[in-house]
Amino acid sequence: MVNFLKIFAFIVVFSKTLFLLSVSNAASPISQVGGSDIEEGELSIESRFGLQNDKRQNDYDNYFQMRHHIDYGFSDWYAFRSIAFFDKKDDKNTKYHETGLENRFQIFRSKKNGWDGGFRLNYYLNNSKKNANKARFSILSSFSFWQFFEFRNNIIFDKETGSKSNGGIYLTIRNQISHKLYIDSDYVKINTLSLAIFSDLNKMNKIGTYDEQEHEVRLINVIKLKNDLNLSLGYGVGISRSSSDRNISLSAGKDF
Repeated sequence: MVNFLKIFAFIVVFSKTLFLLSVSNAASPISQVGGSDIEEGELSIESRFGLQNDKRQNDYDNYFQMRHHIDYGFSDWYAFRSIAFFDKKDDKNTKYHETGLENRFQIFRSKKNGWDGGFRLNYYLNNSKKNANKARFSILSSFSFWQFFEFRNNIIFDKETGSKSNGGIYLTIRNQISHKLYIDSDYVKINTLSLAIFSDLNKMNKIGTYDEQEHEVRLINVIKLKNDLNLSLGYGVGISRSSSDRNISLSAGKDF
């Protein structure tokens, strides 16, 4: 177990170093910078809605996306999440296009280790025979600083599977800095304002130039109510030639 933790810590440090040498790009509007926190016996549900605008790419102009998930912590180190993905392009009907199965693991805890860290093993089943399925391995880390601030980092490796798959491994990096404001209110518990950068770097052996990638910066506001309902609103803008013009996101979730 000790050797595994050392290897895990090395991967995190190495991947962060890789990020400093690379550039960042965009993500789906329903993507988030995930945390590794797991609570045994906690059940949560969440719905996310996103709208992507891109005048240069018709397939992604006014592209509506939606996902619903249910998550349960079976222990203080393992949780399982099931996800249903939907989308709508142009004047077509909304369709169910993918199922996600996520296994979440937490290895490090801030109370004991000074930072939170874990990983996820996911598999996504595409509803169309024309598209590939996808396997994903994610490394997640976060730490608090200056009392009310938090930094999160995700390193994600994707591999397409099935007869329609393309070769290579896709690399994604996401970073987020957040500020929590505890509010003395009858309804609101915490208001969190975040600045996130999403970095889908394409295939690891074919990382292109800055203008060939899709760079996005997103401002996110999350309100946690005292009844454990979470509301989130995000607005992202593309900052490179190939990126979408803007992403708008809205989500609502509940912890039990």
